[in-house]
Amino acid sequence: MTAINHFHEQTALPSSSLRNDHFISAIIPVYNEEKFLANFIFSILHSTFIDEIICVDDGSTDGSREILHPYADSIHIIELPQNSGKGAALAAGIQAAKGDIVLFLDADLKNLTEFHIHALLQPLLEKHARVVVGYCKTSEKNPLNINELISGQRAYYRSDLEPFLGEMATKRFGIEMYLNSLFHPANVISVPLMKLRSAYKYEKYKPDVAFTAYCREGKEIIVNIPTTVTSEHFITYMINKIKGMFILA
Repeated sequence: MTAINHFHEQTALPSSSLRNDHFISAIIPVYNEEKFLANFIFSILHSTFIDEIICVDDGSTDGSREILHPYADSIHIIELPQNSGKGAALAAGIQAAKGDIVLFLDADLKNLTEFHIHALLQPLLEKHARVVVGYCKTSEKNPLNINELISGQRAYYRSDLEPFLGEMATKRFGIEMYLNSLFHPANVISVPLMKLRSAYKYEKYKPDVAFTAYCREGKEIIVNIPTTVTSEHFITYMINKIKGMFILA
């Protein structure tokens, strides 16, 4: 996975006309995100880079669906009848998407801006990569960042993911690790999304619910690790990252 580190806060954005003939669909999986969802929707609705917004409610039991309903004229809302996992939500969004580029965003991002969205899309629009993984970053230190592996902020060409929708739908919190194993590192660019922050689970839920969620997420990531870490693509990625650390040193 190639890293580019040029994204910082800027004073002006390039014109959205850089999209050329691309149609961009943002896919947002939603599961019990009522605390921060309204602010997130407000920020993404004002993006000039996104042509279509698809929110997939993955069987929420809180007020998330009620928050989404007033935006039904502006957002394509998909409601799964029961909680099926993040992979199933993303797969449903991809199947419904009209765009040739799909942008994955987590619904608990607290300060998403046009700069972050542009950073995620630019490498695809300029044909520098087939996959972009954006990760929250507050420091220029620590070149080996675990967030690069499990970040939900990603951009793909829809056609590259369509052959894998069946397998994606079976994944839950391990979906990012699964996606990491599909593409050769030479086709992936990792971008630091400076100052972007997602809400911690203890900010969204009561302590006991947050603890259970952390445990479930950790378990499902661990279950998917063997498939990822034994793949040739992942091994190549880790070798390149370690080499990069020595070069930087």
